[in-house]
Amino acid sequence: MKTLTFVLSFLITLTVYSNQFTQKKNGEFITVSGNVSDVKAHSFMLNTAKNSILVEMDDYYWDADGYKLKQGDRVVVYGRIDHDFLERKKIEAGSVFVKNLNTFFFANDADEESAPKPSITYTIVDPLPEYTQADVMGKVVKVDEKDKEFVVDTGLRKITVNTNKLLVNPLDDKGYVQIDKGDFVKVSGFVDKPFFGKKELDATYVQII
Repeated sequence: MKTLTFVLSFLITLTVYSNQFTQKKNGEFITVSGNVSDVKAHSFMLNTAKNSILVEMDDYYWDADGYKLKQGDRVVVYGRIDHDFLERKKIEAGSVFVKNLNTFFFANDADEESAPKPSITYTIVDPLPEYTQADVMGKVVKVDEKDKEFVVDTGLRKITVNTNKLLVNPLDDKGYVQIDKGDFVKVSGFVDKPFFGKKELDATYVQII
């Protein structure tokens, strides 16, 4: 499934100088920023201060999320070096952050380059120990923009999701995609127990499904 995802703010603070592309070996992780050029269905050229890099993003159609990557976009690419014998060195992207949208686009969930995702989906979080990593899926039944929280109805429980740790606020009207009441979402995060109140989920990424 193609997803449009928001993630923890520390991801965007990672810094990798463009000349490290030449130093990285096959299979190593890399983060690099630059300008987009020569966009194709599953790849684009990334121009940095020192390199022109081929970036592939398998099993992803930009148009499926209502946005077409275009020449001149400023992006940050997260992925792995792909440099097989007698082939051009390139980056297999797991995610691409489009700066003018403040939004991440992720490759197919099955791709090995994509960001780590918890594998267990829960319908309730009350029995889980604090700091457990968990997924929940359901319908958004309440949005609290002031506290940056929303409530997901999983069918068995209503779970409060806190978005304070996300790179961008998915509850305002400034990002490319906003979460609204009635949306169906998948949320990954860590179980948190506030000093007062029930356990909630501190989101590390949110995807609209």
